[in-house]
Amino acid sequence: MKKEDNCLLYKSRSYSACVKAGYNLFTDNFRKLFSSTWILVLIVSLLKSAIEASGFSLIATIRHIEPVHMIVIYTILVLLEIVSSFILFGIIFYLFQQHKQTGTYSRCSLKGAYKGIVHFSIRSSKLFVWTILLYTPIVIATCFFAIRMIPLQFSDPAMHKYLILSILSFILFLIFYLPFVFLMVKYMIEDKSHSWSVITKGYKDGISHWGFSFAVIFLSWLITTIAVLIINMPELVIHQANIISQNGVLEGDPSGLPNYFGILVFIVSSIITFMAQYAGIAFLFPIYYMYGSIETQKIEKVDFENNIEQ
Repeated sequence: MKKEDNCLLYKSRSYSACVKAGYNLFTDNFRKLFSSTWILVLIVSLLKSAIEASGFSLIATIRHIEPVHMIVIYTILVLLEIVSSFILFGIIFYLFQQHKQTGTYSRCSLKGAYKGIVHFSIRSSKLFVWTILLYTPIVIATCFFAIRMIPLQFSDPAMHKYLILSILSFILFLIFYLPFVFLMVKYMIEDKSHSWSVITKGYKDGISHWGFSFAVIFLSWLITTIAVLIINMPELVIHQANIISQNGVLEGDPSGLPNYFGILVFIVSSIITFMAQYAGIAFLFPIYYMYGSIETQKIEKVDFENNIEQ
């Protein structure tokens, strides 16, 4: 731990203290966070909503558009969303880095903190690649079991076999993949570290604090999920109305939805997604303190062992 790193982060905390400290940091500094990120959050929200609304024929309302053009437009929207998300995460972790060093959470601008934001945005893109590589095996296994179970009846013994294998895969996923959450935060916070070095040298620390990490992540995930579900209630109602209308159309009934329904979906989805983005960002704050607590416990353990040897 460097001397310039502030002790507000590097402090041994319980899992509940990490969650409390994280959400306190989020709420106490929300105005600064909002002023630093609202433009990127708005862009991401609009892109997410455009991608979603395209399924409700928002883009299809443009005349003389070919299916191949639809695919191109959809792909461009997805790529723009990914790039915008990288920059958004770059800003968030740049703010975390400043808090780690100074002990204060200050606002930043794209122009004033350009170099730092670009640096952390690039690291976010590398983290994205690592996430895909690391999670690909479990995704392949899940898809394999799902495909195998589709033609089977629940009473079929083969169905029971694949269900058990799916449960075992999920358990193994929790055991072996959970430490990567700590490693990913460690890679982003320690801005001079290398991804491969963090994974190979830090995985043992993640495993040894598995229970602590699980408690912080699960509690934070639960709070975030409840908040996001509450925020998304209006959008769920709109989706349900669309499903009912589509079922009616398939049965030969006329659509009861207005012509501007796609635009309505886009507007409502943009507002709700904008709010939900901040609920998701809040999840990172307890994880930030989880990293600091694990690092502190690791150093305290080394100091304790050295004192015993002396």
